[in-house]
Amino acid sequence: MIPVVAGIGNALLAVPMVRRLKRALPGCRISVLALIEPMADVFRRLPEVDEVIVTGKGAKGLWRMVRASRRRRADVFLVPFPSNRWQYALLALLSGARRRVMHGYPVGYFAALHFLPADRLPAERHVHDVRQNLNLLTMLGIAAPADEPPVFPLTDTDRGRAGELLRGAGVPDRARPIVVHAGSARTVLARAKRWPPALYAELIRAVALEGIGPVVVVEGPDEAGVADDILQHLERTDSRGATASPAAGPIPSRAAVAADTPRAADAPRAAGDTGDPREPSAPRAVGAAGGARATAVPHVVRLTGPLAEAAAVLERAALYVGSDSGLAHLAAAVGTPAVTLFAPADPDRVCPFGNRDRVVQAPVPCAPCAQYPWHAAEPKVLCTAPYCIERISVEQVVAKVRDAKGTAGVNAWGVARAGDAGAGGTPSRESASREGASRESASRESASSEGASSEGASRAGAGA
Repeated sequence: MIPVVAGIGNALLAVPMVRRLKRALPGCRISVLALIEPMADVFRRLPEVDEVIVTGKGAKGLWRMVRASRRRRADVFLVPFPSNRWQYALLALLSGARRRVMHGYPVGYFAALHFLPADRLPAERHVHDVRQNLNLLTMLGIAAPADEPPVFPLTDTDRGRAGELLRGAGVPDRARPIVVHAGSARTVLARAKRWPPALYAELIRAVALEGIGPVVVVEGPDEAGVADDILQHLERTDSRGATASPAAGPIPSRAAVAADTPRAADAPRAAGDTGDPREPSAPRAVGAAGGARATAVPHVVRLTGPLAEAAAVLERAALYVGSDSGLAHLAAAVGTPAVTLFAPADPDRVCPFGNRDRVVQAPVPCAPCAQYPWHAAEPKVLCTAPYCIERISVEQVVAKVRDAKGTAGVNAWGVARAGDAGAGGTPSRESASREGASRESASRESASSEGASSEGASRAGAGA
């Protein structure tokens, strides 16, 4: 029995552990307890998982987890990293499992109920969460393998739905856009993790100036309004006459873009396109009669459906750029390079796997300042407003985008992306695993040399 309650990113970082467990003990039955549907979908797609139970949030969700665990009489209750909160220790105790396996931490003896009986493996600092989870398997007598990447398998139906979403936003079918995600979940870290919308607007303008590629801004239900904030900042700067290049002239506003777009009156419209230039689905990138003209007006996709839709949109992208969030990890899991902005969190621990060299970090000596799980038994940061993430410059991000765009034909592990010209199909799991381990190791060594490193089965013999 494996509880997954911390978030989509944490769920994805536990995937290699789950897959390795099944390979080592093919006769075991693996059940996953998931707090919400998006976390559950991460594991429903894995053939290694036998059962996924969604329990919901709050006290009722906690009780459902306990009840589901006790009904299944698991042999092992295996808690992924990080687990330094009292809820994990209590869940493990009440699960009724014969063995309770989790990590041990230097703080939280009373606050996180470390005194409750469990088999604890001391967690290691400066180690990625994927590795922490794989190391946990040694408590079950399973040798920790070389690092392997998280995965999120997609179907043709998922990809078809993503195509509809992108077409509805005005993105051509063969386009490989840069996906910008400016939001994050509603947590204690959220404000400290969000780069200001005004800076995202400047970034989108810079990408347009360089002709790097079309931009799609995505936002989820927890982030409603972020995309509109970015568009408003772009429109304000457009109205002041910002220019794309000496030859191109002023970057047009959304209204101007719509007006300049050649379109027959009876031409078919994409789903969701009202023709109103104020709507996010109105046409964006345009070619005027006199030639191509740069535009900083992005497409907008609002992700309100299943997690698989977001994953398929990210798979279509040439690049992810944005917050340290679950979507960043999802991008990496479908093979899309991820340029991620970090401030309070430790990128050595929680960067999208295989993308450490694409991290943009706040240039302050106190970062990272997230205290959990090493210095606190609950999420806590030392940041106060104005947050240090605001000190990341547009130039820093653009430089990483330029570098990462050069690898857009390969996935995050250096393996040719499925669906790209010359890719030769989907890379094997073994190949992706080898490449991922090599790339992550090189990234850690590079980060260290630059001074960037910081402190940062239920039956059939065995069950989880």
